[in-house]
Amino acid sequence: MHTDNLRAALLITLAMVCFTSNDAFVKLLGQYVTWQQALLLRSLAALVFLTLLSPFLGGVATPARLWALARRGRVRLRVAFEACGLSLWVLALVNMPLSGAIAVNQLLPVFLMLGGMLAYGERPGPHRSAAALVSVIGVAMVVQPGAETLQIHALLAMLATACMAGRDVVTRGIAREVSPVHVALLSTLAIIGIASALVWLSGEWRPLGLRALGAAAGSGAALCLAFVLVIRGAQMGEVSFVAPFRYAALVWGMVLAWAVFGEAPDGWSLLGALVIIASGVYLMLRERRAGARAATIPDGATGGGGPPGPKPG
Repeated sequence: MHTDNLRAALLITLAMVCFTSNDAFVKLLGQYVTWQQALLLRSLAALVFLTLLSPFLGGVATPARLWALARRGRVRLRVAFEACGLSLWVLALVNMPLSGAIAVNQLLPVFLMLGGMLAYGERPGPHRSAAALVSVIGVAMVVQPGAETLQIHALLAMLATACMAGRDVVTRGIAREVSPVHVALLSTLAIIGIASALVWLSGEWRPLGLRALGAAAGSGAALCLAFVLVIRGAQMGEVSFVAPFRYAALVWGMVLAWAVFGEAPDGWSLLGALVIIASGVYLMLRERRAGARAATIPDGATGGGGPPGPKPG
């Protein structure tokens, strides 16, 4: 199990590198085309790679399979969250610093906690709530909202992250036998339709050069590779062990922001990143200890009808 956890941690780390590289490719694409075109090209590239990937993860995605999947209510709701979230994310990403956008995306666990409260009646304890508040402070330290335009696009990135949390909360209720690649393909097709409409409404289409096409292809390839890595990592290792390695996205995002876009992080940004990572790791470790304690208590140890003990927070 120890070896499996180490391998899973490596796979999750590489997946986060690929996810962040995908964001960097999209931002790079936004330098050559409009954000509507960037959304469309990124989705078309993802469609090609996901189609090639589907025979190996869930079977060939035939129209009949996708149509049967689209008839499920939770799948349609997930597609709606995904389409809305990605559209807002690309709009924010091409108009704000890469490091700031990725920092805002670290609020995903906070929104997931809120989504769990609303959808499933979960009640987070004081430790989980405090860790969430600290991570919000860390995000503010990285983003450092000042100019009005930055505030607007940071808000859009936050709304996109909330939509992604809604997507993940809805996914929790989808049957396990449903292929994640088929669901991703269905979402991608919906996004292509939305992006095409947005391009048409904008009335602008910039010529595509080799750099734009290369960025689009790189985005699709990085996204699909990340998809495979994160699935394999989740299958191989314990969730509580590999979860902290997801913060590699923030570290790699700052590296790419500096190396590709010249976004040199200042002291506040670095401190904010450490605050985000520390709060997340603290919460993961505490949840793991709480889970271990619960596993050592035999059924009925509380004495039958007596009051349950306090829930770990």
